Amino acid sequence: MGDVETFALGDFQLQSGSTLWQARLAYKTCGALNGARDNAVLIPTFYAGQHTDCELMFAAGRAIDPARHFIIVVNMFGNGLSSSPSNAPVPIDRAAFPHVTIYDNVVAQHRLVTQHLGIRRLALVAGFSMGAQQAFHWGALFPEMVGAIAPICGTARTSPHNFVFLEGLKAALTADAAFDDGWYDAPPVKGLIAFARVYAGWVYSQDFYRQREHTKLGLGSIDDVLRFSEQRYRSRDANDLLAMLWTWQHADIGAHDRFKGDLTAALKAITPRAIVMPSETDLYFRVRDNELEVHYQPILDFKTESIVGCEALIRWRHPERGMISPAQFVPVAEDTGLINEIGEWVLRSACTMAASWPAHTAIAVNVSPAQFREPGFALKVVSALAASGLAAQRLELEVTETVLINDDETTLAVLNELRALGVKIALDDFGTGYSSLSHLQRFPFDKIKIDRSFVRNVAWSQDSAAIVRAVVDIAGVRNIATTAEGVETVEQKDALRALGCVQMQGYLFSAARPAAEIAALFADTAKVVAA
Repeated sequence: MGDVETFALGDFQLQSGSTLWQARLAYKTCGALNGARDNAVLIPTFYAGQHTDCELMFAAGRAIDPARHFIIVVNMFGNGLSSSPSNAPVPIDRAAFPHVTIYDNVVAQHRLVTQHLGIRRLALVAGFSMGAQQAFHWGALFPEMVGAIAPICGTARTSPHNFVFLEGLKAALTADAAFDDGWYDAPPVKGLIAFARVYAGWVYSQDFYRQREHTKLGLGSIDDVLRFSEQRYRSRDANDLLAMLWTWQHADIGAHDRFKGDLTAALKAITPRAIVMPSETDLYFRVRDNELEVHYQPILDFKTESIVGCEALIRWRHPERGMISPAQFVPVAEDTGLINEIGEWVLRSACTMAASWPAHTAIAVNVSPAQFREPGFALKVVSALAASGLAAQRLELEVTETVLINDDETTLAVLNELRALGVKIALDDFGTGYSSLSHLQRFPFDKIKIDRSFVRNVAWSQDSAAIVRAVVDIAGVRNIATTAEGVETVEQKDALRALGCVQMQGYLFSAARPAAEIAALFADTAKVVAA
């Protein structure tokens, strides 16, 4: 692509409030603008990459073709070509270089495209890894000027696991005494080598090594891969690597004034066509981080009709098929063993969200039999509570009667262990499975959830009403609360109240909602309670 061009931004104010003095963006173009000036494609660089590393993303006859497109490859801040610790003026050089966000990069790129190149519309923004994070931001921040975004192996927000992995890279690099807190005069070679070797285990997946894909790159052995990685990163400036690493760790499409931290609102702002291409074998930009969401359905008290908690419900927003019902994918996850990983993620997400709610509210999380059988499950619950700061008394774990069929003694031990922590246990879908009143006698349940199949006809069917009354009476004797599920009409609500149910949830009050919408409901429950 030849020599790079430079766009001088001047003194550029960053999202943090700091100023990036004498800021500049290095970029390269390929192809030509058409008469309508609507064939421009923007490709931001990825971590530690430069514009020449992105040449594989376009070629004659490919989807991005220089014969048909005007391609702009822009180097992100920190990569050694655009403004970076290694080339910034004193006093913001080296370790004093200010923190730069993905938002800052995209705002600067917008100025490059509109002010310098005179382009008002981009046909596509496509990027790999950190380039994908920039593509997501373009779609949310400037949707009116983008025809489509194509994030490849990247997420709209960096996941906690990804953040921790990057801490390992940082530790490896800065452990070298020669690094000198970023004020080195000579490269910290030992730190760069350690960085390169750690990164070699993450930048490529287990499948990459298992299937010996490295041989296709001319790397005949694992030692060759490590030497290749060392050669690549020894040529980079250590402060530059750390500057981009910070940007990566703090990538969040919702983290600025427009969306005020609301990830859902930011994603909804992406109106251009989104061609999301995650990788199933990627170790830090994972498929699940793009697609699974936790929604929350309010649970109300019958007496006060106020929200006393929510049930966390997983949703799968497929990039092509839209929202997919849990009934379709949860059984598959259980059969394949993925339910343990997914369930732990839901638990942690729900606890973190509930910690920000009013102190009197609870969060209910469904637990599959497979999770319950997993060694160390109670420790994972403790970890989720500790990480979120949520009081154990505010967490309810919902289990079905399937959990109780086999291995009763082991299950009882886990239930008692959880209750000893203060966690509440709810028996979900009571009466629809392998029902046995002995379960209520042997296991320490705090709540029974009455299945919607009994609630559906409770207002006019004596049989349904009798079953609900019997459950309520049994629960009352054992000091167990009851929650009626699937309440959809005022008549059902009135009948259940008369029968003595304690709590209710259902579409009469609210469907399961994204986290951002739940906070508003706590402020005014009357908005969702039917008259």
